[in-house]
Amino acid sequence: MAGAGSAGAPGVPSHRVVLGTDPATLSFPGCGQAITVNVGENGYYRAQYDALGLAALRTGFARLSPAERANVLGDQFALFEAGRAPLAEYLSFVALLPTTGERSTAVWQEVVTHLLQIDRMERDTPSRAAFRAFARGVLAPAFTRLGWEEKKGEPLPEAMLRPQIIAALASLNDPDVITQGLTRFDAWQRHPDSLPSGLVGPVAGIAGQYGSSADFDALARLLRQAPDTESKLRLYAALAHTHDTAQVEHAALLATDGSIPNGRIVRALAQLARASEQPEAVWQIVLARQATIRQRLTPGGQAMLLPAVAAQSNDPATGAALMADPASRASAGARQEARKAEDQIGQTVELTGRTHTAVAEWLATLAASPATAPEGMRVFLERLPPRSP
Repeated sequence: MAGAGSAGAPGVPSHRVVLGTDPATLSFPGCGQAITVNVGENGYYRAQYDALGLAALRTGFARLSPAERANVLGDQFALFEAGRAPLAEYLSFVALLPTTGERSTAVWQEVVTHLLQIDRMERDTPSRAAFRAFARGVLAPAFTRLGWEEKKGEPLPEAMLRPQIIAALASLNDPDVITQGLTRFDAWQRHPDSLPSGLVGPVAGIAGQYGSSADFDALARLLRQAPDTESKLRLYAALAHTHDTAQVEHAALLATDGSIPNGRIVRALAQLARASEQPEAVWQIVLARQATIRQRLTPGGQAMLLPAVAAQSNDPATGAALMADPASRASAGARQEARKAEDQIGQTVELTGRTHTAVAEWLATLAASPATAPEGMRVFLERLPPRSP
């Protein structure tokens, strides 16, 4: 099937071409131009560049439009996921951001999403601390510019980006953000007006992940007392960040005891499995209590319960247990959702394995050339595992 494509470079008129099965050649004036394909991100396709094209794009990255920068980043990560490009190509563009003064919300949102995805896949690896230092170094300039406080006359995209950057830095174990978040959570409990509504989510999430047992209990109490669904879901998302085993079990109970609407139970349990980084523990809790949980589920939720939770795992045994459970054969819809979840687990296992190798190699490359590492990362480089010959 043919479609329209476009290519261009900063200061150079773009060319359009009909995409089909035959190769097409486009010529541009000059040498070393930062040429991007899918100018303006108007087409539904990915672009893969050769080594010279990538080098030119890195050199001219700051001169691309925000949409083109986001597009290049998105393409490079998608190509890694598909096994068609190394992760280092994506990270080489991400590493530019601390020096380019990036201000595009779209670019930062793309980067935050994929840095956190990589971080989750790095769970229980010896290189996670160093990767987190790299990621914090990338995000630090955006946080320095945005800060905690809304600025007078601030554009809406900036206000929307602030909580995302704060939440990401907290997930990446930034000590200053965590300390400040816990302080603000304490103040918010005493004076609810002290925290802008846009920061309630990330601050409560910091309390859920890093706070005391009293903070967790306070979140649970506020969840039960919340007057509307939006507030309940925001507070549950905060609770779901706990990494404490007993609190994970408590959070699973809160998802199924009427504290949140019945129509949101399945999504909440899946969120808990993902955010707590204990998907197998949540899977076992749901398996043990599924008869009770199902009494509250909507018809659509019945088929989704086990697949939604299992899909957060990277353990093939969870996929096998899902397919063996009688509930996965209860209806055509249940069978379809179970197969999709099993396939997703397999894809996650494969991608996670490649990510572990790619991150270790990327960090080893940085260790060999520390001058390329973002500020704040170098102290972690000695924690890297020895590079395989």
